[in-house]
Amino acid sequence: GIKMNSRLKTSLQNMKTPPKCSK
Repeated sequence: GIKMNSRLKTSLQNMKTPPKCSK
């Protein structure tokens, strides 16, 4: 459950934050 939630949160953050920040 937590792992899935983390992935969802990351996905949302990735969409909100630009891919430049990720790299």
